[in-house]
Amino acid sequence: MRRAINFLRDEPLVHFLVAGALVLFVNHFWISQFRQENRTREVVVSIDDQNRLAEIWRMQWGQSPSASEMEGLLASEVREQILYREAIALGLDKGDVIIRRRLVQKYNFLNENIANYIEPSQDELRSYFEQSAEDYRVPSKFTFSHIYFSPDTNSDPYARARAELAWLQAQDPIPVRAPEHGDEFPLQIDWSAAGLDQLQREFGKLFTDALSQSDLHNWQGPILSGLGVHLVYITARENSRKPDFGEVRDDVLRDFMYERSQLATERAYEDILTKYAVRIEGDQERVHDE
Repeated sequence: MRRAINFLRDEPLVHFLVAGALVLFVNHFWISQFRQENRTREVVVSIDDQNRLAEIWRMQWGQSPSASEMEGLLASEVREQILYREAIALGLDKGDVIIRRRLVQKYNFLNENIANYIEPSQDELRSYFEQSAEDYRVPSKFTFSHIYFSPDTNSDPYARARAELAWLQAQDPIPVRAPEHGDEFPLQIDWSAAGLDQLQREFGKLFTDALSQSDLHNWQGPILSGLGVHLVYITARENSRKPDFGEVRDDVLRDFMYERSQLATERAYEDILTKYAVRIEGDQERVHDE
């Protein structure tokens, strides 16, 4: 054994073969690196990319780019790709919260787009609608005119409102609107088919509660709002109701697609989470295994 080792150590042919093998290995390594380097340094602006750039230009300027303008767009695209790669190579994306959140957002968009690739059937939408019909309930609507009494210009706006109410009810015929009998109002005087939610935002819940209990075709009040005191003449009222599916199909479709995309995103995250071990330093280690 020792004689064989000595022979291999002293034989020039063996040295030549080993050196040749080493040269071939190094040569192969550097060629592979060179090819990889060439691939990573190649910038390709595809036909789709060029069409995208031209379309963005058309949307912004209302016409197709000229030859020189297109050349500028391509130069900007190449510049952006090169500088992006150099920034990634320097690790400038590491620790940047804005970049991280943007990538997370794009990943979620990807999952949402996949989830919404197939539009649901009518049966699916109808089932979803029936399960959440109250969410689509049409609110009560009111058509009315009112007279406003400001607490800033009246020492007792209630007393003035009651006096005006008595005068209005004594008229024949009773006027359906009489804003001149009150103070200037910052919002509108006449409301047509106004939803209960909208009115509550503008006047407050005390006003809409009183409105819901008021009679039609007669002056009612005084009614308190967040702005002052009112007399109200209601000419029409539509009670809250459950809509037909056809009335709200577009809303149901939008909500269905949104809920499905959110569920798909959450499921995708849960699947990925099983591949990671999560450790929060200073806290109990939490591990997720496949």
